[in-house]
Amino acid sequence: MTLLPRKANNDSEKLKCPVCGFKFIPKFFHLEKVDYELAYPDHNSKLLSIRQANGDIKPLNIIRRSWNTICPKCSYIMKFAAEIGKKEVVSESSSFSLVHRKEFKENGKSYKYKFYTIEKPFKEHTEYNRELIEKIQAQVLEALEGVDLNLWGTMYKAWRREGRYDSFKFLIRFISNLEKYSESKGELEEDQEFVAKLQFLNLSEDLIRMITDINLIKNKTIDSNYDLDKSDETLIEFAFIRLLYELVYQHLKPLNLNAIKFNENFDEIDRIQFFTALRNFIYNYLYAYLVFDEFSDEFIVPLLEQLKIPLK
Repeated sequence: MTLLPRKANNDSEKLKCPVCGFKFIPKFFHLEKVDYELAYPDHNSKLLSIRQANGDIKPLNIIRRSWNTICPKCSYIMKFAAEIGKKEVVSESSSFSLVHRKEFKENGKSYKYKFYTIEKPFKEHTEYNRELIEKIQAQVLEALEGVDLNLWGTMYKAWRREGRYDSFKFLIRFISNLEKYSESKGELEEDQEFVAKLQFLNLSEDLIRMITDINLIKNKTIDSNYDLDKSDETLIEFAFIRLLYELVYQHLKPLNLNAIKFNENFDEIDRIQFFTALRNFIYNYLYAYLVFDEFSDEFIVPLLEQLKIPLK
C-alpha cells in the first residue's frame, strides 16, 4: 500500500491523481483498517524501521488506519494516513498494568505508542453540498426576518387555534400591525391615507381591494353596532393569508433561489438533493409560524412555483 503525502484542506483545492494526473474533488473518503505501516513523521510514503540490539524492529510511527478514495478517471485507489501511533517515552514512575504489555525497549528506555486521528486530507463532495445548502438557508432566514413571521403567526394562532382573540380583536390587530409594517418600510406618516400605505407595499391590486374593504368593515364595527358575520370572517382570513403569502414572496424573490450556482462537480442527483433540502427547509420554517389549513396546497406549493423552485 502506498500512502500519499497529505495536503492542507483548502476550499478550492482539488486532489490530483498521481497516476493519470486528473484533478478532482473526491466523492467520498472511507476509513479502512490497514496492516501496520512504517512511516516517517511527515506522513509520506517512504518506509523506515530501526533494528534494535535485541533483534526487534520498531518503527518511528505506526499507521493503522487510512482514508481511501478513488480516482474517477483511472480508478486508482489513493490512501492517506488516518490514524498514526507516535512513539512516546513511558514515565519511569508508572506502575505496571496490562497497558504496559504494549511497551517496548529502545536504548534502555521504555516506549509505547499513543494514537492520534487525522482529519480527511481533502474536502469531500458532500461537504461542498452541505456548505451550499447551509449558506442558502442562512440567506432565506435573513430575508424573512423583515416579515416578522412570529408576530403574524402568533396573531393567527390566538384567533383560529387557541380562541384567545375574537374576530373583532383579530381584525383590529391585523390592520394595526399592517400599518406599522408599512410605516417601517419607508418614510410614511402615521396620518397618511391607509390606501397609500398599502400601495407603498407593492401588493397585488386584488389584495389591496380586499384589505381596503376589511378596513371599512373595521371602521363600521367601531363607529356603529355592526357585528362581524361569517362572510366577514372568511374575507378577513383569506386576506390575511394572502398578505403573508405576498410578503414572504417579496422577501424571497431577490434571492433568485431557482438560479443557484452549483460547482462543476454537481450532478443531477446532487441538484435533486439540494432542491429537496431547500423545499423542506422553507416548508418547515414557514409552517412553524403559519399553521394555516391547507397550508401545503394553498400556500407553500404556489409559493415554490412562483419562486420557480423545482418541485421534483
